Amino acid sequence: MLRRFTRSVVLVALVAILAQAAFPAPAAAGFAGSHWARERNPFTLKFGDNVDGTWDGYLRRGADEWNRSRVVNANVVGGQGGRNCRANRGRAEVCDGRYGSTRWLGLTQVYLEGNHIVAARVLMNDSYFDTGYYDDPSAKRHTMIHEMGHAYGLPHRGGRSVMNDSATAIFKYDQVTGGDYNDLEQLYRHTDGRTTVSSADASAPFTEAELTAPPPTAGELGGTEKVEDLGNGKTLVTIITPLDA
Repeated sequence: MLRRFTRSVVLVALVAILAQAAFPAPAAAGFAGSHWARERNPFTLKFGDNVDGTWDGYLRRGADEWNRSRVVNANVVGGQGGRNCRANRGRAEVCDGRYGSTRWLGLTQVYLEGNHIVAARVLMNDSYFDTGYYDDPSAKRHTMIHEMGHAYGLPHRGGRSVMNDSATAIFKYDQVTGGDYNDLEQLYRHTDGRTTVSSADASAPFTEAELTAPPPTAGELGGTEKVEDLGNGKTLVTIITPLDA
């Protein structure tokens, strides 16, 4: 009798684990698990080039790095972000500007419907990168590649990784590592019955104010990540590369 009860407990626990793996936590629980919906791998994500000439090479280098993955393709195209770096459905807009004393080097915002990313925007803060300390090729490469990783749905991680946001990693890890590719492939190991990598999927639209809101400071975020429930199944996730303390 005891053996049968033990088997039942183990079976229930196994079912719970499998259910958790099959149905990730909703976006409101955090950034982990959020991804672009698509029907096949590899899929192509357009990165809109709204950066000035000094950042063009870093953006294209970032695309080359992520394109070595087996599940994603980064396609650098003409930008549609405009003066406010407006987020546009089905793509990621990449911008740079003097955003002031925000206490972040790079910032990514991803717009979610349920657990699926429908738009993203990536910002590089020239208020710091134009200064002597951060005017460094490794720091610029790391931050661009790092923020592009967030646009795909990758969270921060420790160790030898371009997704490491520590002060030393910014100057040290400026290439995508095997661990980063593995994380990306795990995130996109399944396919979806629809795609959000297309402006044609226009359900639950975000407002113009939500798509063009001024970027917050690190103090306003209260950390390196903030998840905001905007209602009607919409979520805005903001994640930053913080300034060296």
